[in-house]
Amino acid sequence: MTISRSRLALFAAAATCLAVAPFAAGGDEKPKPGTFDGDVAAFIDAYCLSCHMGKDSEGKFDLDPFRDEASARGKSHGLREIREKLLEHEMPPVGEPQPTSPERAACVAWIESALRGAKAPSPGGGRKPAPGSGKKPGADAGTHGAGKSGAAGAAPATAEPEAPGDPGRVVLRRLSRAEYVNSVRDLIAVDVVTDADFPADDLGYGFDNVGDVLSVSPLLLEKYARAAERIAAEAIVTPDAGGTTARRVEAETLKLKEGAGLRDRTWVNMFSSSDVTAQVTLPRDGEYLLRARAYGDQAGSEPARLAWAVDGKRVGDVDVPATRAAPAEYEVRVRLAKGAHQVTAAFANDYYAPDAPNPADRDRNLALDWIEVAGPVDAVVLPASHRRIFAADPGGSDAAARARAVLRPLASRAWRRAATDDEVSRLVKLAASAKGATFESGIALALQAVLVSPHFVFRVEHGSEARALTGDEIAARLSYFLWSSLPDDELAEAARRGGLATADGVAAQVRRMLRDPRASSLATNFAAQWLELRNLAVAAPDPVRFPSFDEELRVAMRAETEMYFEAVLREGRDLRELVLSDWTFLNERLAKHYGVPGVRGPEMRRVALNGARPGGILAHASVLTVTSNPTRTSPVKRGKWILDHLLASPPPPPTPGTDSFQGGEAALRDASIRVQMERHRKDPACAVCHVKMDVLGLALEHFDAVGAWRETDGRFAIDATGKLPDGRAVDGADGLRRVLASGDAMPRALAKKLFVYAVGRGTNPNDEAAFDRLVEALPPDGRTIEDVITGVVRMDAFRLRGAQPSEAKTTGGK
Repeated sequence: MTISRSRLALFAAAATCLAVAPFAAGGDEKPKPGTFDGDVAAFIDAYCLSCHMGKDSEGKFDLDPFRDEASARGKSHGLREIREKLLEHEMPPVGEPQPTSPERAACVAWIESALRGAKAPSPGGGRKPAPGSGKKPGADAGTHGAGKSGAAGAAPATAEPEAPGDPGRVVLRRLSRAEYVNSVRDLIAVDVVTDADFPADDLGYGFDNVGDVLSVSPLLLEKYARAAERIAAEAIVTPDAGGTTARRVEAETLKLKEGAGLRDRTWVNMFSSSDVTAQVTLPRDGEYLLRARAYGDQAGSEPARLAWAVDGKRVGDVDVPATRAAPAEYEVRVRLAKGAHQVTAAFANDYYAPDAPNPADRDRNLALDWIEVAGPVDAVVLPASHRRIFAADPGGSDAAARARAVLRPLASRAWRRAATDDEVSRLVKLAASAKGATFESGIALALQAVLVSPHFVFRVEHGSEARALTGDEIAARLSYFLWSSLPDDELAEAARRGGLATADGVAAQVRRMLRDPRASSLATNFAAQWLELRNLAVAAPDPVRFPSFDEELRVAMRAETEMYFEAVLREGRDLRELVLSDWTFLNERLAKHYGVPGVRGPEMRRVALNGARPGGILAHASVLTVTSNPTRTSPVKRGKWILDHLLASPPPPPTPGTDSFQGGEAALRDASIRVQMERHRKDPACAVCHVKMDVLGLALEHFDAVGAWRETDGRFAIDATGKLPDGRAVDGADGLRRVLASGDAMPRALAKKLFVYAVGRGTNPNDEAAFDRLVEALPPDGRTIEDVITGVVRMDAFRLRGAQPSEAKTTGGK
């Protein structure tokens, strides 16, 4: 048969446009599986083989092997693709004979039954599943891929090789910036700011903790070393930082201002209102004495006065009644912060009366021999970091034994496993080798080594063999998944005693960890990346068209979505409330932007919307802003965002030259954006993806480019209606929310996103059966984010590792 170029372009786009079938109608009772010969084979013969048979098949997708049940059951990847195209109504394409709804439903039901590993009815000679096609012996249910069925040799030579239950393999991963900050905080109670020091992490599959993209350059290694030095200095108080030290600056080295000069080569004489400055660096926060040796050329009714300032802020004055014949020392006590400061001594009360009868009473001046900053003079208050690091110090005269007692638990927790005797001995030796070291400064040097070690910077899973992960490795996966940080003592103890050896044991820790404050990182780290909230920081709406957008609004936008996600998670709410609710978090600034009355003050708080605006993340200004252009909304960006983030079905990149409207912005002044998009869809290469994206994006057109409600777009009335490929109508944001909240598409998409974030790799075809089982195991009603998280950690791919890196093609793009 002759195949037109437009048909080839149409199928090529369709073949890659979706990874799942997001628009399968939900809520209805699923039809019972038909028979293979009576329903599936007949369906393929009638509607598919005319284009998809032999080596010249359209889209290079040959369905001839699927005409035999044993062969079809052995090709789960292909079955999934067929199911997706049927559910999406992409196949058969428009213009070809179409099956009836019952025919399509029966074929899809058989495929789903086969993918679950169930035995579908088949009077035509179906075969029993092969032994071992279910779960592995001793493994937990719902974690393995479906096995092949059919006797040995029954599958044709063209059957694709598959690896049921292959958990895949994760490459060596370094800590992301957020993970590094959190790990240091939880290890030694030091808050680190890395944004200015470490380069931004690259994204893989939408997340910055994916091993494939977490590169390490020599420059980054140097930055790790510098950061470790600063962290150790802040964490540990050394004896020289706790003693009193005078930082004296002699007069001849002071920086002089106009109105001051040297007298007798060793004194500064300030003969008019002037000052001198010096730079000092202080070892810690504390109380210090600002001291000077001075005298005054006295005149007038009051003595010379010395005024002190630190970093430009006046901190104290002192009278200087001493004379040149008997200089004296004068001081003020002030509290100063650790670090570098500029200290200023000023002549505060210049006096000059040339006509005074007494020549000695005509000119008041101030002279300084030196100034100094002495201290700290208050008692040392050891910070939490110091107390935590030295908690195991037994004291005594045996420095090596003390160091070993301190460094073993420190290194073990930092490296997320028990440090070996040899490793601890090397750290003890390093601590003792520090030049002129006190015990504390030696430990500080060893701490630097702990923090620059690959065992801290990288998440290491040793060995090349296929195996179950160790308890320590599972604990690390769990803690960085849920907390973006290292395991706590309870999780580490569970790992040591074998409490993470089963899926039930892992799930029990999930329940505990999600109730810990550190689980907020799922909102600030996972959700912020999943929903692209980080892009809000660089969003730049046109200030002429959107003058209400400012930094205060930007901050409130992101806070709303992060707090909303965390509330749905922590309160065990139905995950459908992510898109379908009547509440949110607002402050006065954001409420005014939304037109919600009765909210006062800058604090974010839960607010019932009472119909004033749709609830759920699709109506959040954060999401609506990052999916818009600077000057206008973008239904394409919004539709693509929904496909990618809420349905895990990202469309392929547009064909070169088809990614913008003809005529650009000028065309939008002559016709509504809806009309322009209808014209754009006339190109067959664009239509197959835009028919889905456009409906989704147009449903949100009542929200402008910064998320405010509107009824018109310029001079054009908003039309937010549309029809999905399966025939369901969508009427605005409310209709879209209800469509997305129905069925299994959104829970499955959330599971995939959580999986990538948890495991650190993209999904591959061997994971699909596990996702099928995960979604099927969710409760029919009241599904929560915690249910999905628990399903993810029960997967083999979370608790096991394969022998070799997965060769399977990933289903998500970097």
